[in-house]
Amino acid sequence: MNSLKMAFRDEVRPADFMARVWITAAVISIGLGAMTVCPNGGQLEFGNLIPLGPWHSRNPLGLPYLEIWSNILVNSSQIAFGLWGGILICMGIKRLLSANKFVFGCFFMAITFIGIAAALPSCVQSLLQIAIERYPVLMQ
Repeated sequence: MNSLKMAFRDEVRPADFMARVWITAAVISIGLGAMTVCPNGGQLEFGNLIPLGPWHSRNPLGLPYLEIWSNILVNSSQIAFGLWGGILICMGIKRLLSANKFVFGCFFMAITFIGIAAALPSCVQSLLQIAIERYPVLMQ
C-alpha cells in the first residue's frame, strides 16, 4: 500500500488544482469587486456594484448590474484558469527535464485550463441571453 502511495505522490490531482483555480478566482473576484466599489481609490460607492434601495437594473453610471457582475466573474475565472494553466506548463517542463514519468498529466491539464480560459468569454454572451430571457426583471 505504501509503495502505491509513493508511486502516485507526484501525479497531478485535478481536484486539487480545480480547488486552487476557484480559490484564486474568488480572491480575484473580491479584488475586482473592490475596484468597482472604489473606482477612484478613496471614496466607497456601493451603488456601482449593488442596487441601493428597491431593485433597479443599472448603476449610477448607467451600466447594467448583470453586465458588471458577469464581467467580474468571467475575468476572475479567466485569469485564474490562465494562471494555473501557466503554472502547470512550468511544472510539466520541470518534470520533462527531470525525467519524471508523470509529465503528460501536467501538460494535459494545462492545455485544458488554458482552453477553458480562452473559451470562457464566448460562452458568456449566450448564458446572459438565457438569463435575461428567463428573468427579464434583471434588465428592467
